[in-house]
Amino acid sequence: MSPARAAAFVLCLAFLSARPALSMQKDDPLLEKSYNLSQRLGVPEKLYYLIELCRVSAQLQPPAARAKEWCIELYNLASTEQDPKLRTVAQKNAVTFLSYVDAPMAMELLTQISFQRPRPGQMVYEDPRYNAAEKTFVNYLKTAKPHDLGVIAAKAKFLGQTGQFPYRAVATIIDQFAKQLTGEINVILKDALGFYATETGFYNRDEEFLVLLQSLSHSTVIDQDVAAQAATTFVQHLKNDPIQLPGDYYGEVQLDSSGKVFPFTDRNAAFLFQAIPAIRQCNNSLATQLVQQDPKLDQTTTTGKMRYVSGGFVQGDPTSAEAAQQHSQWVQESLVNRIKECQDSNPESAAQLAQRLSNSESRILGFSAVLSGLARTNREQARAIYQRQLSDLPSLTSSMSRFRAIAALVPPAYHVGDSKQYESLSAQAFDIGSRFFVEDAKAGRTQNRKGFAELMGLVTFTALQPVDILQQKVQGLPDDWLKAYLWLYEVEGHGKQNAQAPPPATCSK
Repeated sequence: MSPARAAAFVLCLAFLSARPALSMQKDDPLLEKSYNLSQRLGVPEKLYYLIELCRVSAQLQPPAARAKEWCIELYNLASTEQDPKLRTVAQKNAVTFLSYVDAPMAMELLTQISFQRPRPGQMVYEDPRYNAAEKTFVNYLKTAKPHDLGVIAAKAKFLGQTGQFPYRAVATIIDQFAKQLTGEINVILKDALGFYATETGFYNRDEEFLVLLQSLSHSTVIDQDVAAQAATTFVQHLKNDPIQLPGDYYGEVQLDSSGKVFPFTDRNAAFLFQAIPAIRQCNNSLATQLVQQDPKLDQTTTTGKMRYVSGGFVQGDPTSAEAAQQHSQWVQESLVNRIKECQDSNPESAAQLAQRLSNSESRILGFSAVLSGLARTNREQARAIYQRQLSDLPSLTSSMSRFRAIAALVPPAYHVGDSKQYESLSAQAFDIGSRFFVEDAKAGRTQNRKGFAELMGLVTFTALQPVDILQQKVQGLPDDWLKAYLWLYEVEGHGKQNAQAPPPATCSK
């Protein structure tokens, strides 16, 4: 048995011996029903299912009593996986969700996750462990050792030595804890700069470091020399050692302040454009030089949000028309994703982005997301937009496009108070999605089947409401992977509903 497996096994034994204390908490019975059903189904899907089980159970408030046990089960099952990429991804998910219930244990297991470092001359997109580091570091500082940055610095350095330094995780720490960790944070930043200066083998190198640079620019406690060096090193990489992904690239940056859109056919140029506000804050003289070289960069500001919209990389040898068509499709999908990201925090920006959607399906998906936030501030305007999107449904000729649009219209129907359509659209979307799922048996992994993603969102949303109108439909499904998953999403919706509910009234003595 390897040292990593041995350590995990010892930790498992320690945990299992302490399980009786956890049984005092009462879990949603659907969690156990879902888990028990999964034990009767095929082995290949269990790893993916456990990732979702751990995500839902660990992030409930309070976490499910068995969340820790399931996270360890996922970690240990993943250690037997022969595919190294899947093994790493599954283990980093186990550690991420474990950090919500036992941050110190998650910190210990983080550096035991197996990862195959790129060979000289080889390029991979990312080291998946950095995703786990972001949540694990934050949860450790929140719940375990609020001022113990030394442990985090050691873990971050280990990740850099064995793969990729977790720049995004350090950025999150700066955003949330820099004022409490003023002296210590500059030490870990010097490590970050050292690794970034020499890092090779990862396509996402500059993308990740840009997040850290932007965090540095917003902080008032970071050493200015370190911040200036970070800006300089970032620009040097883009200019002298750029990462080149294969394929025909297209992307856009939209300014919230003016709505103006800047197109790019060079990803590194798009990064520099997005970075200019941060560079101004960290190293103003460098920013001035860059603007003199390219006046377009002067159109960015130190305030106001920029939205990056990806048109992706078209692989192979497409004609210019074929590449443009694919880029256009990906831009529409990326716009919808950006709208969903800011629909609650910035509905005005979301509405601005939605105006750029050019086809009926994208417009229904995008405006439906906008309506969830808009209905809280201007219900009449939201209802008018909702009615326009509802009237566009008949124009969709593709059965999949129509299904996606129906599922997307469920939340706005609820938010504008159209209860009849809310119930009708929910039932239609569930029935159509379930049929698509059954028919797509060749897709292999359950979560890749047609209809699954929409059913996940639909069931989570309807379970979030006071009356779970799809509960009986989920119950009536055959005992298969879809049912096991949808029970999880019902629990997730119920958990969010409970979190939103006011505390129960108490009797005074």
